[in-house]
Amino acid sequence: MQAEFWYWKSYNRISRSFSDSVEYSLPHLHIIGYVGLIGFPLYFWVWNSLFPQPYENLPLRLIGAALFLGLVLVPRWPKSIRPYIKIYWFVAFLYALPFFFTFMLLKNDGNIVWAMSTMAGLTLLVLIAYDWVLVTLMFFIGSILAVLAYAFTTDPLVFSIHYWQQLPIYLFVVVAGSIFNYKSIQINQEKLKVLASVGTNIAHELRTPLITIQNNMDGLARYFPKLVNAYRLAEQNSLVSEPIPSNRVNALENVLTNTNSEILHANTIIDMLLMNAKKTDIANIPFDYFWMADIVNSALERYPFESELERQKIHIQWQSNFEFWGSDLLMTHVIFNLIKNALICINESNKGSVEITLAQDNNNNYLFFKDTANGIPSRDLPCIFDHLYTSGNQKKNGTGIGLSFCKKVMEHFNGKIECKSQYGDHTKFILSFPIKKIEIGT
Repeated sequence: MQAEFWYWKSYNRISRSFSDSVEYSLPHLHIIGYVGLIGFPLYFWVWNSLFPQPYENLPLRLIGAALFLGLVLVPRWPKSIRPYIKIYWFVAFLYALPFFFTFMLLKNDGNIVWAMSTMAGLTLLVLIAYDWVLVTLMFFIGSILAVLAYAFTTDPLVFSIHYWQQLPIYLFVVVAGSIFNYKSIQINQEKLKVLASVGTNIAHELRTPLITIQNNMDGLARYFPKLVNAYRLAEQNSLVSEPIPSNRVNALENVLTNTNSEILHANTIIDMLLMNAKKTDIANIPFDYFWMADIVNSALERYPFESELERQKIHIQWQSNFEFWGSDLLMTHVIFNLIKNALICINESNKGSVEITLAQDNNNNYLFFKDTANGIPSRDLPCIFDHLYTSGNQKKNGTGIGLSFCKKVMEHFNGKIECKSQYGDHTKFILSFPIKKIEIGT
């Protein structure tokens, strides 16, 4: 039982390290891919022609270049094979960094060129697979595979003393670099936690003055119209010594509506800040059945539009209404994210509107969210739900967490979110929900 416990604990630790490392490097994966795609063939020329080394191998370099070409093309991977990105990531970097460099080091008798090259490769491994558990695991697996490959391809088999002399240095690079990297990431995570905690506390504290203002506005709403009518009556009977301009009086009549609207907007922004700070707590939010039309209407009433003109760009088509199992708060936040992204694209392109449609078929209920701005480039489309991925206009306006959060919410609702886009014309998000099952006898 104890052995089984440690097995699963180790497995979960390695799995978490693997997922964190892939997620950490994913936004820059295609850039890293270009480095390997160019570097593998380029350095064949350097070490084979410009500064010849005892051993070079073009087929091995072409395999490495091909693997990194796959990383370059990650944004264009079909949806059907995108779940295998993590496995491909592991194979590509295991081959390119610990295996290839160790094998070439052994084949070149541990000379200075490949000793320094291996040092550089291991440093890259530490930077890319930042978690020390995964770095150590990849280093040992890659090194063992390289030693085996060297043994099968070398006759007579001789392990240079230079390799054994350099091995402690490589171990030091892996261990020390991983610890330093791990500590830096830990510090950054703690800073983020502190900032999130401070932001959450500030957001909560802002509730108090807003509640006070709201209560005062509720009191004014009862008597303010009577005061305005009394003033106008007094003005008509020449009882006012210093009249207020009529446009100011009209503005005063709208002050209650405007103030209540601003309070509602402020509370909505606070809700969004609090939700962003608690994305990992989705599973702890209570679920129930809600009508989608009610959620959409409520979200549009609460969303902090910058102007009435911006609000008028949103159009709704009620083809049907449906109930879904989930959270009204989370669903509202999903709609907020989709509205925000759509309006950013519309404002940047100076054209377009948003069309929200509710529909259903025999298999699912649907919420369609379509904007007619400039659309999303095909190279970015497969990656938009990846955590921290930003593209186009979102690079200067977004954080890369909104759509990944929407995907996480929809998965918790047992639904899914997809995106279809025609660049230069439109973007359409399709949110599908399972149809509510009605139990016989209820």
